[in-house]
Order: sequence, then C-alpha cells, then structure tokens
Amino acid sequence: MPRRDTTEPSLAGGTEGETTDDLARRAEAIRLEIRRHQRLYYVESRPEITDEDFDRLERELIDLERDHPELTTPDSPTQRVGEGPSGDFATVPHSSPMLSLENTYTVEEIREFDARLKRFLNLDASLELDYTAELKVDGVSLALLWREGRLERGVSRGDGNAGDDITANVRTIRSIPLRLPEDLPLVEARGEVYLPRKEFDRINTERAGEADREGEGDGTVLFANPRNATAGTIRLKDPRLVARRALEFACWALVRVDGAEVRSQSDGIDLARRLGLKTVPSTRCHGIEEVIGFWENWRDRRLSASGRTGATGGKPSATTLTAWWRSSTPSFWRGARGRPRNPPGGPSPASIPRSRPTRASSRSACRSGEPGR
Repeated sequence: MPRRDTTEPSLAGGTEGETTDDLARRAEAIRLEIRRHQRLYYVESRPEITDEDFDRLERELIDLERDHPELTTPDSPTQRVGEGPSGDFATVPHSSPMLSLENTYTVEEIREFDARLKRFLNLDASLELDYTAELKVDGVSLALLWREGRLERGVSRGDGNAGDDITANVRTIRSIPLRLPEDLPLVEARGEVYLPRKEFDRINTERAGEADREGEGDGTVLFANPRNATAGTIRLKDPRLVARRALEFACWALVRVDGAEVRSQSDGIDLARRLGLKTVPSTRCHGIEEVIGFWENWRDRRLSASGRTGATGGKPSATTLTAWWRSSTPSFWRGARGRPRNPPGGPSPASIPRSRPTRASSRSACRSGEPGR
C-alpha cells in the first residue's frame, strides 16, 4: 500500500561531538517516530509519509545501532527479524483457558440463548439486554503479553490450557506493536492472527510457480484456505520466512490489564485501540433482535460478495462459548474465551455467544464469518 506523498523533516544528524546520551536520545526519537508511522500505516491505514521517507528513517536507525550496538534495545523496530531457525517451541501455560467456540445455527437458538442468559442471571424475561456483536476473523488464536509496555511473549492457543511460545514469529507481524505507547505494568491481549486474501493469493501463486518449475504442478503444494496458510506460517521454525508473509493480527479481548481500569468489553476494546492494536469489528445492539439483524445484514453481504445469495437456506452462523459470571461483581464479565483471573465459587459456567455482561446488561458477540469467505 503506497503511503501518502508528503514529506517530513529528517531526524538525521552527524555523530561528531555527540555524547553517548545525545546518541541514545536521538536513537529513541527515531524509534518513536518509526513506531508512530507504523501505527498510522499498519493499524490506522492513514500514512503520512512516503515509502522512501519511511525507509530513510529505518536506515538511519539501523546505521546508528550498527555503529553503536550499545544503543540497541530489544523493542527497537530493527529487532523484528534477525534470529535464524530455532528448535522446537517451548510450551507455555495460559493465564486462563483459551476456550473453543461453539456454533449456533438457527434464529430460534439465538433467541433461546437470550432467554437462557436472563434465567441464569435471574433477570426479568422482558428486559432488553445490550449486546456487542462482532465479526469472527477466521484465523489462529494468539495470546500476547506486554510487560511495562514491552512485548514479552506470544503464545499459540494450543490445547486451550497451554500453547507454543512463538514469540520470535509474533515479533515479525507489523500490526503487533513491540512497544506500547503506555508503559502499563501488564497487558494480555487475545485475538486472531490471519492472512489477508490478497496475500494468500500471492503466496499460492508463488508456490504454484515454484511447483511448475520443479515439475510438480499438481496443486498439492497450494494452501487450501487462508486459515490453513496462517496456521502453517505462524509455526515455521525460521522467523525470516514468517516475515515474508504479511500476517495481520486483530484483538478481540484484553483479558488482563494492570494499571488501567477495564470494567467492560467496550472499555477493553477502546483501550486496545488506544494501545495501537487492531480490533475485531463490532457494534452495539440493544436487545437480541438487533443481534439477529446484525447477523442477517452480514450474512447477506457475505453471500452477495461470493455470488451465492439465497443459496444456503438462510442459516445463521453465530458462535457461542463458555464464559463466567462474576456474581460478586456484576459490573464486569471477564469472559473472552476464558475465565476471570479469580473465578468465584457458586454459579456454573453459562454457554453464551461470545459475551460479557456490563452492569445489569450483557455484552455478547454473535460472530459471523468474514464476508466473501
């Protein structure tokens, strides 16, 4: 994607007469500027400088850190890729389970969920609950951890209780910030890493060309779908190979935050955006009928985009998961495919569509497939 053709003053400057402190300040100023432009380009899609100007900034930092290695920091933009192939991935336990999703196939099942939720929370059946409806990104789930603002670890979902430490590969994904703009003591985000359709097509075209040159053009080397390609890419042993594929990340929840108040799903998503993370598209719905309307709208758009309108019998593609109600604190539900950090005794889990109640209402996401899939 081309950047807007504007210019910006260079941060370049000679090192003659500069002290170590001067050089450190200049290096950090360049890092901050690079991070700002990466966020504008990869997350907000509103670039301010040209590719040439951006490359000049990166080259200046690379040269500065090469000439003064002591200035290099682990979260520097130059450190995204640099390690060669690694051995087997280490297994890391999740702070709370990363639970799988469960499908709902009829409008009646969605309405029954709404009724079941009210019964579980002992609410009046006529009460209209507030929901958040979200699109489902069909990718591979990740748990990301930042400590004091620095990316510390990226872990795959694995079996839900523990996953592979794929931090070196995660660091190559440019929509995942190595350094957050706020130095919060701890932030854990969960979301989907995925391969955009354009990049998926490019990779398969490249693989098909290689197969033809090697006399193996039978189609077996092609990825079946973007999710399959994502799953294969994120677990490659060489981060340099991962970096060649333009993986993206979309956050669907912050499950742990120290140093900031998060009382609802919308609070968490707002904070994630403030921290420079892409988030799953969502909208507020008042009452379960608006959730159904949200699904119907995206169903029609999806079928229209794929040229199959009216060919599926109109079945919803909502999803549900197990979440926990914090009975002692009804103002917040920590239910993003997992449990609260300190789940209370008492009520059993409630199976709901990707939801978190806020105050006396619930926030639920009826997650459909991406349009055109």
